[in-house]
Amino acid sequence: MLDILTENEKEVVLLIIQGHNFNGITQHCAIDYNSYKKIKKSIFAKLNVNNMNKLLGFLLQQGYSLENI
Repeated sequence: MLDILTENEKEVVLLIIQGHNFNGITQHCAIDYNSYKKIKKSIFAKLNVNNMNKLLGFLLQQGYSLENI
C-alpha cells in the first residue's frame, strides 16, 4: 500500500513511526517546515487519513512496523 508514496514521503512516514517530531524530521530530511507540511498533507491524502493518529492506526492495521516499512 505504501508503494503509492514517493521516496520522500516514505522517509517521513518512517521517521513518524520512529517517534520523531516535525523538528527532527525537517532536520533529518533537510527540509523546511512548509515542505514538511506539504509532504504530510500528500501522505494523508494518498492514504485517506486526516491526522497523525489515523495514519499510525492505518499503518498498524496494514501490518506495517519499523522492520517492514
